[in-house]
Amino acid sequence: MIDQTLLPERIVVLRLTNVAEVAEAIRTMRVRGAPAIGITAAYGMVLGLERGEDPEKAAEMLRGTRPTAVNLAWAIERMLETFARHKAQSADDIRAAMLAEARRIHSEDIAANRRIGRHGAELLPAGARVMTICNTGALATGGYGTAYGVLRELSVFVRRVDHPVGRSVPTGRERSGVADRHHPRSGREELCPVPADPPVR
Repeated sequence: MIDQTLLPERIVVLRLTNVAEVAEAIRTMRVRGAPAIGITAAYGMVLGLERGEDPEKAAEMLRGTRPTAVNLAWAIERMLETFARHKAQSADDIRAAMLAEARRIHSEDIAANRRIGRHGAELLPAGARVMTICNTGALATGGYGTAYGVLRELSVFVRRVDHPVGRSVPTGRERSGVADRHHPRSGREELCPVPADPPVR
């Protein structure tokens, strides 16, 4: 995991080995972006299990890091439900089930991002000016991007757009949707994809 608090000056890869370290990374915004937070917490639950920590206590620690993060809450609940379904099995089977669920959460996010990208790309005319808002790229997700995933998808269609750089305010909360307007000077369409909550399915 890349420490996002040090970007863009430095690229430092974090090695997290227990629930406390995962919780600290989420709390201090070393990991940012709702999808990435949920995925990180899911893998954190697996780390806790491997180190003999009680899943409920691990979940409580992780929940307290970012109480308003929707993905964090539902990812933890999915992991707890997985544990409950398999707790009568062997330790190895429980661990395998928990790891499989964390990987499923991860892969589902990438698939959802790609769908967002495909749907969004269909809305962009050639030559459009696009500005993304907030942390919407691969670092904020499972590895593809939500609003920025639209621009990645455009490379598949080889459609040219201009992408002005916007400023992200990490403590703000953007409204969902797509803002668009016609630029009176250039005569070009300007579109601004912003984060959607919950993700498009």
